[in-house]
Amino acid sequence: SDDSLKLIAVSLESNIRELEGKLMQILQSVKVQNLPPTPENIAKYFNTEFIEIDEKRDKAGKNVKFGRNTIVYPDVVIGNNVIVGDNVILGKIPERAKTSTLKKESFTPLVIGDNVTICAGAIICSGTTIGSDTLIGDGAFIREKCKVGNSCLIGRAVTVENETKIGNFVKIQAHAYITAYMIIEDYVFIAPCVV
Repeated sequence: SDDSLKLIAVSLESNIRELEGKLMQILQSVKVQNLPPTPENIAKYFNTEFIEIDEKRDKAGKNVKFGRNTIVYPDVVIGNNVIVGDNVILGKIPERAKTSTLKKESFTPLVIGDNVTICAGAIICSGTTIGSDTLIGDGAFIREKCKVGNSCLIGRAVTVENETKIGNFVKIQAHAYITAYMIIEDYVFIAPCVV
């Protein structure tokens, strides 16, 4: 009805004014610091790292799509036809606890194969390899020095600990926890919430 459309229009107009106000606050903060209003300086207002899409594409193959707020660390190799969702972190350098038994060492680059989909909020550490045609679910966390084979499904909020090897055509369902140093062979199915 006309009344419903008017109500939606008023609501949208109000939201637009609110966003404009927030943007003006950010720009004013950048201006007070005598910085040009570049995307990098605006990102500093949010205390986040900013990497331009063009810079990300320099590290990636053809037809790669990045979501918002994606962080790509240096030395990440991304294949062709990859989709990276919002708030994804690629190539994170792991932190070691003082009591950790793991050696302090440098890591090889994160390598992501062709036709991979990495859903929102996933974190994949440096030194890991993700095979082609694999899907990494929302909020999944894959630690350093792991190998995930081709045509795998790593479900929502799955944690794969360091130096785990996962074969081809493996399906790990939501919220599973895979301990460090595991070897999972080809065609394995792991049900939800399995530890």
